[in-house]
This record gives sequence, structure tokens and C-alpha cells, in this order.
Amino acid sequence: MKIGRFIITLLIGGLIGGCIALFIDYNHSFHFFGNYHYATHSNVILISLICVALILVLSMYLIIIQKKAVHYKRLSETHIDEDEADSYDKKANLAYMQNSFIYYLELTISFIALFIIVLGNGNSSASSWALLPFMTTIISSVITGLFYRKFDSRYPKLGEKNYSEKLINILDEGERHIYFNSLFKTFYINLSLIMVGAIFLGFYSLETGHSQTLGIFNLIILFIYNGFSHLLKTYKFYHS
Repeated sequence: MKIGRFIITLLIGGLIGGCIALFIDYNHSFHFFGNYHYATHSNVILISLICVALILVLSMYLIIIQKKAVHYKRLSETHIDEDEADSYDKKANLAYMQNSFIYYLELTISFIALFIIVLGNGNSSASSWALLPFMTTIISSVITGLFYRKFDSRYPKLGEKNYSEKLINILDEGERHIYFNSLFKTFYINLSLIMVGAIFLGFYSLETGHSQTLGIFNLIILFIYNGFSHLLKTYKFYHS
């Protein structure tokens, strides 16, 4: 069954890769990326302001969700009845997850805004406006950092030494299983995506003549850090 699943995965990967290759060939080897020139100064400002407005609305909703999460958390701690306490604890954790989802959604909106501006061949004057959505997400970042301690006083303070280890220690056995399982899958998927990204940028540079040296260099650094730091930590664990 596992072998069959592996073969199906390879076939799907090959099919997707073939479709991408045909798409690239049909669009004259990446040159379609340079065919758009809509990122005028006024359009860049409009795109950035729309994204900032969306992020601010999400930030206000984030505050509401955080208050709801803290409220349910307090109710779960004060109710003696076990069923009611479990119900409130479940609601608190769902609101907690919504908090993280909203924050990542804000970052996604910022990345999309940057992509749209870059795709439209925005010039250097667009840089400050392109960064404005990212700067706006700092509000939610600070609010979220303060929220964690309100939600659960066991959470380590921001910037505290051994933050990751202390964060893992407050999780119960079930939460740790979910946490490590998702991290393990995400780790190997990220490594694969970094490799594909580096290869893609390399071929893009060769085909178009537009150097992507900085992007490839950053992806190589990310690959080395993610891959070798994991191996070194594992080696130290078994060597000690």
C-alpha cells in the first residue's frame, strides 16, 4: 500500500512538473513575467493602501478573537464541572488557533501585495509603499506576543532564553504529538520547496538573462541552515 502511494505521488509530481515545463515553453521561457507594466506610482499606492486597510480590519478582529479566547480560558479554569470546563477549554483553543490563522493571513496579504507590485515591474520608488503592509503587521505581532501570556501564564516571555524548549514543556502529550508531527512534515516539505525554488530561479536566470543571484544565494543559505542545523542537533543528541 505504501509503495503504491509512493508511486502515485511520483506520477502526480511528474505530471505537475510536465505541465509546468509545457507552460514555460508555451510562454517563451519565462518571458511572460516581464510583460506586465501596470505598477505605476498611483497603482502601487492604491494596492498598498487596500492591503493596509484589510490588515487593519483583521487586526481589530484579532483583538476580538483574543478577548474571546482569554474569556473562555478563564471560564475553563473556574468551572468545577468537568464537562463544562472541557467545553470552554475547547472553545478557548479554537479561538487561539483563529488568532494564529488571522496573523498568518495578514502576512499572506502582505506577500501577495509585494508579488503584485513586483509582477507589475514596479521601480525603486515603490519600495517604501510595498513594505507598508509588512510594517502594518507589526501591530498584530506585538498584540499576539502579549496575548500568549494572557492566555496562559505558563508561556515564556518574548525573547526569553530557551523559548522553544519552554514552549514545548507546557504542552500535554497529545498536543506534543500533533506539534511534532506537523513540524516533521513541514520541515521536509520546506526543504523540498527550497530546492525547487533554487532550481527554478537558476533556470529563470539562464533563460531570461535576468540575474537572480541574490535570491538563489538566500535559498542556499536557508537550505544549509534548515538541513544541516537539524542534522547537527540530532548528532549532538546521540553523541552526548
